Amino acid sequence: MRLLTSLTAAASLTLGAAHAQTLSLPLTFDGPQTWQVRFDEGIGNWTFGLTTPGAVKGRQLTGTATSRTAGNRAAAFMFTPDDLKAGRDRATGIVDGLPKLNQYALFAVEPENGQIIGSGAYTRLLCVVSGPPAPGSAPNTLTGRAYAASLNRPAQDTGVGCTATRETGTPTSFTRPATPQALGWPVLPQAGQNWTLQTRPAFSAPTAKWNVRVDTASGGAGQGQATGLSSAPAEFKYFDRSDRQYPDTLAVQIGEDRDPRAFVCLFSFASNGYTPGRTVLGRALLTDTLCELTLGALAPGSSVGAAQPPRWLDGVNRVPKAGQTWTFSTFQLTYRLSFDRAEPDGWSGRATLTGNGTAEKLPADWTYRLTWLATGLKLDVTLGGATFSCVLPEQAQGALGGSLSGDAVLLAGGKRQQENNCRVEF
Repeated sequence: MRLLTSLTAAASLTLGAAHAQTLSLPLTFDGPQTWQVRFDEGIGNWTFGLTTPGAVKGRQLTGTATSRTAGNRAAAFMFTPDDLKAGRDRATGIVDGLPKLNQYALFAVEPENGQIIGSGAYTRLLCVVSGPPAPGSAPNTLTGRAYAASLNRPAQDTGVGCTATRETGTPTSFTRPATPQALGWPVLPQAGQNWTLQTRPAFSAPTAKWNVRVDTASGGAGQGQATGLSSAPAEFKYFDRSDRQYPDTLAVQIGEDRDPRAFVCLFSFASNGYTPGRTVLGRALLTDTLCELTLGALAPGSSVGAAQPPRWLDGVNRVPKAGQTWTFSTFQLTYRLSFDRAEPDGWSGRATLTGNGTAEKLPADWTYRLTWLATGLKLDVTLGGATFSCVLPEQAQGALGGSLSGDAVLLAGGKRQQENNCRVEF
């Protein structure tokens, strides 16, 4: 995995099964406790190490929380009906904005080492839980709602959920066995598995999807094949907690090492904690694009690209319409693309060879598939087992002038053969 050569070799972890006590409100916060507090949408997971009792015995613990950084201030509160009636919840410095509940537990973390309680206006993340474990979830996991707040200001609903999981031991082993409903941790590839990998901006619809098949796997590493937006080799590699750059992280690479369009998604414990379902969230290497990895294959016929054309293409009124044609050039070949059929994530139709600067005699009738990406376009022109695959990145100025340029590769039998430039003209 060339894109990850700076990382150390992986070592597998053995999943330990531990008895998990079923949680119910009111919670008791006494003595040292360890919790995993997970915020959805890739906001992150914090390991709460709570050690110091608060003013009301059994109702408050403070300590620190570790995620991508360590030493973040953290606290947990249990507010009973009597506490709320007496206004003890105001001691948190949150003046309004939380739901009106009969009782609830509140987990608060200050992600940048600011104070949770005290002077100064610091932003903190809050997880508010008010009921028993959700059906199908682990008995030691409570589900709630996530809020953001600053001292003496109303809390703001973030629009995402959160979970709080009580660890059975202190310190935690950071492992959890898989169940039929949840993946457990760490997530390790196994031969014969099928996964769905999709990318998307935060809070937005998917922009690309793949089926990823694991053919071989051993010791936290696996190899297989990805099919969907493109067909390419896939590689899995788990890096354990001792890795200094990406601790406790599963990396998934789509594409060959020498392919400049290959990319890597990183799924870390700091992003996921104990995922409550069969999906883990991560981020594409060196970008803010979210990655979702779900156990199970895409349904047959599922779209693999974005549901809408890129905004920059729409902004210059260059989104293709039925009956229009584009001219596509690559490898000394020129095609006329007819927009015959609208697809859920782009277009498909006839690609007619109109110019041939090579010495080979080629048929005139080909087919093409145009796929919307998050910020660009992917164009595949195919005949039999040969495909010219062209990726056109964002270039609003070029689109306004009537053309787009990108990089192309010739695929034969699904294998990369040659590289070249590509161009479309409207």
